[in-house]
Order: sequence, then C-alpha cells, then structure tokens
Amino acid sequence: MLLKLRGGLDSIFVTVLLGVLIGSFAIFGIGSSVFTSNNQQVATVGDTIIPTQQYANRVQQRARALQAQFGAQFTAPQLIRMMRLDEQILQQMIAEAALSEHLSSLGMRAGNTELREELETYEGFVLPDGTLSKDMVLQALNNTGLTRADFMDQVRRGISQRNLVSTFEAENMMSRSYAEALYVWQAERRRATMIDIKAADITGIAEPLESELQAYYDLNKGAYTTPENRSYKYILVTPQQFMAQIEVPEDKILEEYESRAADYIRAERRGLQQVSFNDKAAAEAFLIAVNSGADFVEAGASVTSFTAEEIELGNFEKSEAINDFGEASADSIFALEEGGISAPLERFGSWNIYKVASVTAAEESSLEEVRDEVTATLKQYEAEDMLYTMVDTISEAMGEETSLDAIAKASGLPLASVTKITAQGQSASGEAAATLANEFTILREAFSKEVDVEADMIDLDPQDSAKGFYLVEVTAIEEPAERALEDIRNELTAAWTQDQRLEKASEIAETAKTRLASGEDAEAIALDLNAVSFDAKNVARTADEGSSLSPSIRRLIFDLDKNGIDVDRAADGNGYVVVRVDDVTPGDPAASAAAVDVLLTQLNTQVVDDIFTQYQGYLLKSYETTVNTAVQQSLFADNPQQ
Repeated sequence: MLLKLRGGLDSIFVTVLLGVLIGSFAIFGIGSSVFTSNNQQVATVGDTIIPTQQYANRVQQRARALQAQFGAQFTAPQLIRMMRLDEQILQQMIAEAALSEHLSSLGMRAGNTELREELETYEGFVLPDGTLSKDMVLQALNNTGLTRADFMDQVRRGISQRNLVSTFEAENMMSRSYAEALYVWQAERRRATMIDIKAADITGIAEPLESELQAYYDLNKGAYTTPENRSYKYILVTPQQFMAQIEVPEDKILEEYESRAADYIRAERRGLQQVSFNDKAAAEAFLIAVNSGADFVEAGASVTSFTAEEIELGNFEKSEAINDFGEASADSIFALEEGGISAPLERFGSWNIYKVASVTAAEESSLEEVRDEVTATLKQYEAEDMLYTMVDTISEAMGEETSLDAIAKASGLPLASVTKITAQGQSASGEAAATLANEFTILREAFSKEVDVEADMIDLDPQDSAKGFYLVEVTAIEEPAERALEDIRNELTAAWTQDQRLEKASEIAETAKTRLASGEDAEAIALDLNAVSFDAKNVARTADEGSSLSPSIRRLIFDLDKNGIDVDRAADGNGYVVVRVDDVTPGDPAASAAAVDVLLTQLNTQVVDDIFTQYQGYLLKSYETTVNTAVQQSLFADNPQQ
C-alpha cells in the first residue's frame, strides 16, 4: 500500500500537467455549469480543498489508462461505472488531502532548491544539456491552463508529502535473524510417499436391499425434492418490436449521412520512424548516411541510445502528429512521399529526423456503402422514441387498470404467458423454456415476486433505459415437494452405491496406512489393494506452477512429522490418499543470501505499510471530511444529463 501511495505522490505532478489533456469532458456529459462558482470543490478535508476539475481529470485519466489496457470493448464511462473509479479516486484524493492538511499543521514546505531539483527530474522539462528549460515549463502550463503559482504549489506539496512518507521508513525494522528463521520455514521442502485409493475403481458392490434403499431415502429425501415452479404473465417492450413498422424517408437518410460525414472518412495515416540528436551536426551526419543507403532503423540504433523498437513510432494521422511533434514537424512529415526522410527538425532543443515508412491513403465511404448502417441508426432512433411514447401509454393504462391482461389490451401490446417453469428456466419435462437474455431477466423478477402483486414497469437494463422494459405478474407458485422413492429409484441406487464405494475406499485406506506403518513397501501395498503408489518430491509449502497436489494433501504433508503417516480425502472427493513423509529439508539461509535479502525487504515494507495504514486512519479521523455528492454524481452519473 505504501509503495502504491508513493507512486501516486511521485506522479501527482504528471497528473497536474497532463490530466486535462487526456480527453474531453464531453464523454461524461459534463457541462460548463459543473465548474461554476458554487461547485469548485468536490470535497474538503479540514481546510484543504479537493478541486472538482482536478478530481474529474484524475478519474478520466485512470479510465483512459484502463481503456488502453482492455481495448475498445469498453468505453471510459463504462469502466468508471463498472470499477467505481469515481469513488476509488475520490478516496485516494481524500487521503492525499488529509496528508496535505497534516503537512500544513506541521509547517512542512519544500524550499526553492528542492523545487528546482524536483523539476529537473522531469524529462519533459530538461534540455539535452541537462539544464531546466523555463520555456518547456511555461508551455506545459499553457497546455493545462494552470497558473505558475498553482503548479509550483502542487510540486511543493508533493515533495513535502514524499518527505513525510519517508519518515516511516527505517533500515532493519525487522532483524535479519528473523528473516532467516522465516526463510528456514518458508523454503522447507519435503518428500512423501502416497497411496491413492479411488472409489471409482472399487467393484463388487452389491445392489442395495429394499430396506437399505428405503433407509437411505428416509435419511436423504430432503435432497430429492421437486424444484419450485412458477407461472406468470408478462409484457415485454423493446425498440426492436417497432422496427418493422418504421420507414425512413430518403431525405432523412441523406441528412444523417451528411451530418456524420466525419465518421465515414478515414484520414490518411503514416507509419513513422524517428531518430533524435542533441545537436544539428550529428543529425546532418546521420541524414547523409541514410541518404547514402544506410538502413534508417539500424543506423539510428547504432549511433544513438534508441533501440530499434523505440525508433518505430507506429501510425499517425496528421492531427495526431501535430499533437505529438508540433505543427511544423507534422507539415514536413506529411509533405513527404512514402519512404521519404525529413531534414533535421528542431523541437525543444533536439534535432529530429523522421522517415515515412508507410502511407495509408485516406478513405471515404459513399452513401450507398453505408446506407444500411445509416438507415438502421435512424430506425433505432425512431424505435426508441416509440418506446418512450409507449411508456406514457402504459402509465395511463396502469392508472385505470390493475391486471396485466387489461393493461395489455388497453395498450395494444402482446401478453405472454409462462406455465410451470423452474428458476433455471426449465419446463416440467426438463426442457429449456427460457433461452433468451430478456426471458431470463423476466424470469429472475418473477421468482422474486408473490402471486397477484401488481406489476410495475422495470427497465431491462438499469443502466440503459433505451433497451426496453417489462411488466410481470405471477399467477401461481408451486412449492417444492418430496419425490416418491419409486420416481427416483435409479438416482437413489447410484448415490447409495457411490457412498458404499467411498466407505469401502476409506476402509482400504486405513488398511494401507496400517501396512505402510508396519514397514511394508508402498508399491506392493498399492498393487495388492488395487491402488496407485507414487512419490511426491521436493514439495513446497505453496503450490508451484503445474503442481497436481491438492491444497488439503499439501497441508497434510507439512502437518506431519518426518515418518508420520495419515489419511485424507482426495481433492475430487472420489477416494482417499495415504501420506507418509519420508524426508524434510529446511531452507538454508546461508546458501540463499539473496533470497533472504528479498524476504527481509518484504518484511520491512510490510511493517512500514502497516504503520502507515494506521497513521492514515488516524489522519482521516482527525480532519473533518465533507463530500459534495451532488457534484460527484453530476460528473459521473450513469446517464448524465446533456
């Protein structure tokens, strides 16, 4: 936890500088009204304010980072909702604010020397000669809209927070002797002999007598009941129900196509390679070499610190190239032909040479090519409008009628009936009676209601009302009932037989244990008892990758003393395993000094983490925290108002 916090503190300056560049607030439906004078903070901790915009930037930044990991299947708003990023980030910022408040009370503030040293650690602020560039700092501030005073205050605060956190660190909080003793235990390895008796391999179990089967039935009849069955009626309304009756005029199709022209144009993209130099002379020498036939990537990797992978930048549209390399460089790059190499281009004190490795021409889809897509989109819009109109129609009907039959008749919607279905969606005959996702949604609701309870309109998806809604009315509930012995005779017989096999396997395991303890050979015992004998070598306390030992058997091996013997149930429940510990080899700290060092570091880190967790809890109790929930919800509501 402490390491995570440190990472957060170290990156706070990057967050401040880059957070607002991650993307437009429009993806969250955030309007300018959110940042009016009454909503400048999302929370306060003591006298320390958590600014709304900074909070929103942090959430957005984290969502975009996760989106890059997961791919395009999730949007940023979906990730925020699914992973509750808004709440996670708010709690992190509250913890940071509590630290800041405590720093203020202690009078801790970073000086100018510390400030300059900190800024010089940011690669984007330093010129090739190692000096701090005021121009780069100012450009970053201009991009983010931060004032110089606000930025410097954030940097000072971050330095002070890091200094405070460092006071929790101390060398050798845990002694090396303790780490060595723990290593002896952790690194212990064992060898064991095992005999596996599988119940499924046991034969000769006679058919149960009628009295035995009856007794088994009486003891276990509770496990052999019929499932609860329910009957219900429902009305389902989705946009798809209206699609067939919608006709889209040609002028609407053309208008939609023209309004979305940007969606159907793929800008030209260029695959770029880049090599950078600290001075123009070196760049010009490199350019002469590649123009004379040297391979751009190989030559760049040989004369600079860049690797071949770093020289390959990937594909860029011109707008992306402007963002990353500046407008002048982008103009030069996009003036080149495929295979072309730029002149040395200066930016931020470096001289950059670009090669256009590939060109992907711009593409534009004609109306005819996307007609079906445009038409389907317009139909979807119209269908959703009809869906919401139907909400009003049904609401009016529900004001006058109570039964679902009457509501269906008044609204002109079809009424579906389901008879005697289980919670798993099966009919009385065991066939699948519910197969679609919407049917299972309604099924779950039906099994949560009582008979004749008045129906309500319920969204199919609580996160997206445009997917449709339903009303369900339970008409009958058939409670579980005991099944007669004759109806389940075959099931009972199979279960009784399996229990007999397990009981016999247990007896055989005890016999094998006794014989093994008397000194008999394990393989001979296994052969005699129709079992399997094998050795488990170099067994660790925790499972190694690919280990086939079950956790229960592994625990048994380490619970026994050397030469100890015992029996445990097999991991799959289908038999028993006899275990004898043959050898115990403790960990050797003298021969594994590096491993002990790692363990000692982990122990010290854990102690510091524990101390800091308690300290953080103390701070959060010491300073009053107020959260502006209205602002938080308006930023990241499931369905933000536009």
